[in-house]
Formats: sequence, C-alpha cells, structure tokens
Amino acid sequence: MTHSLDESCLDELLAALPDCPDPTAGLSDLTLIEGFIEVRYRPLEGRAVCAAITVDGVLWVVIDLTKPNALQQAREMLEEWRHSYMQPTADRTG
Repeated sequence: MTHSLDESCLDELLAALPDCPDPTAGLSDLTLIEGFIEVRYRPLEGRAVCAAITVDGVLWVVIDLTKPNALQQAREMLEEWRHSYMQPTADRTG
C-alpha cells in the first residue's frame, strides 16, 4: 500500500495532540497513519519547544513537554506548516 503525507494526515495528527500526555505522566510516543507520522516526546536543547522533519516520507515531530505551552506551540507550528507545505501549486497561474 502506498501512502503519502496529505492534509488528512495532518488533521489526524492535530486531532491527536490534545490527547497527548502531560510531562508528569511520563513519555508516550505516538505512531499515526500506519507509521507515516511519528510523534516523540523528548527534551530539546535551548529554547526549542518542538521540531518536525520529513524523512523518507515519514513526518517526525518532536515535542518537549517540559517547556511551557509546548502542545499549543506544536499545534501552531504544524498548522503553519500545513498551510505553506500543503498548498497546491496548480493554483499559482499567472
């Protein structure tokens, strides 16, 4: 089965984020969309709260739950990424 990261995948990820554990509950990583999205809860250095990268068609998201407002910032980052990355280029005619 072939699968690609699309807007419905990001919708599922964003819907799952409010159910993420709080930092006192321990780490509980998420695998979504049959492994095409991996969410990891890990400490990030410095002021970084969240990070995302795609590798071989898999979206990896790392969130540092020990930082204030980490889930909200992760949601905002992913929403912004969705709006810029998922925009169809066919509409850009000029």
